[in-house]
Amino acid sequence: MGHLKKALVFYLYSNNNAGDMAICMGAIDFLKSAGFEITFVSRYSDRNEEFLDSARYVHKYHPDIKIESGVFTFNRSSSYVAKLAAYAHGFVRYVLPIRDKRLEELIRETDVVFFNGGNLLRCDGFADISRLYALFYPLQIAKKIGKPLICLPQSTANVSRLGKTILERCISLFDLVAIRESLSYKAIKVLFPNIPCAQSIDLAFFIEKLDSDTSFMQFNNRVALVLRESGIGDIGNLEDRRIAEMSKGIVDFVERHPDERFVIVVQTKKDRDYSYRMLKEIDSSRIDIIEEHDPIRLVSLYEQCKALITMRPHAGILAIRAGTPVIGFFDPSWGLKNKGIMCDFRMGYAENPSALDDQYAITL
Repeated sequence: MGHLKKALVFYLYSNNNAGDMAICMGAIDFLKSAGFEITFVSRYSDRNEEFLDSARYVHKYHPDIKIESGVFTFNRSSSYVAKLAAYAHGFVRYVLPIRDKRLEELIRETDVVFFNGGNLLRCDGFADISRLYALFYPLQIAKKIGKPLICLPQSTANVSRLGKTILERCISLFDLVAIRESLSYKAIKVLFPNIPCAQSIDLAFFIEKLDSDTSFMQFNNRVALVLRESGIGDIGNLEDRRIAEMSKGIVDFVERHPDERFVIVVQTKKDRDYSYRMLKEIDSSRIDIIEEHDPIRLVSLYEQCKALITMRPHAGILAIRAGTPVIGFFDPSWGLKNKGIMCDFRMGYAENPSALDDQYAITL
């Protein structure tokens, strides 16, 4: 067997969010197929429980993957002030670099440095600026050392005038930037015409380890619902008015389809409370609820379903992977990724609740 090339990937995400972990699992299968030996650097330090939880999950399927603790203490469930403090720490380290011997050693020992996929190529305020500087701090080191830098499939969202300058400074570090859907690809090409870009698909589509799970047969021919009230990046919530509008849209849709049975799927811890509140608003005789964060098991679950109506794009991606029709029900503030992915795969898409029925009919 030939010598494997070494890949260092920033970052391993938390498995509190099945979509984030789906990206990581897809990245593993993609890079393994390309002949890489893989080391992840977690987005979380060894003081965060997310570090241990995500490492345990990855090793369940891929015991050969090396996982290093992260550079910063960060938790999405922390207060807004705590998150800003973590990002500000990263900002300072980017602007006034302090030598990090552990990071330097990891980078020097690898052949290629990868920035994991997601929805991180956005910059519309101080929090975004601080976040970018924090996340890109290790990539700046890799650039100085002279390692090839590849950005795995990403999307974009709002970019302010100042944000454009900051974001360009960050992504100019890469030798190649992969974009996971057509709308973001077009936007990035307009914003940064000189950045080497390639259109790709979301990393979750590269997941190879799919096992049929008969425990989900009880949801055969159900319409699955994945619900959300949080803002982009799961930071804060949508405006109360918009949450009420989208919630009513779901309740009304269920009531207009009395012959269907439904299941609410909680695949992100952030959605748990909202999903259970919505369960109380819907006819309980025709609806169940299940929580599952394992993206591989979720493919099996969605495979049993008749259709999926989702407010989370990776639920849609995993359902598409399972061959199940999808209707994306999204808020525009969540970025271009949602509409881009649904349109690229010719699935239903709605922002206005009144469009759900039409999209459901067309998609099925």
